Amino acid sequence: MTSDAEIVWPADWQPEAVAAVVPYLGSDERLRIVVGPPETSLSGTVLAGHVYVDDGVATIVHDRSGRPDVYPWRLLAGPVLRIELLRPRRRPLVLFAHPAWPENRA
Repeated sequence: MTSDAEIVWPADWQPEAVAAVVPYLGSDERLRIVVGPPETSLSGTVLAGHVYVDDGVATIVHDRSGRPDVYPWRLLAGPVLRIELLRPRRRPLVLFAHPAWPENRA
């Protein structure tokens, strides 16, 4: 198992965003991660799926069924705007929200 200090995280990820994802590495839980510059992003770039470590690199895959048409992605460079835990038949649980992104202001 790779320790948290040995995981390669994308450039410009905030320590708080990394801390929000670490408990879900390799779990059955699905996350929705939005990245982009907070000053100019309207909706950001979104990845959703299972987060795990592949050869020391933080990676995400939408579907773990093993189908040949499903490919893993390295997590995208930050800054991270929002991280949500996706829960069936319930609202997503916000794990991290960038305070400077207008979409996160209530």
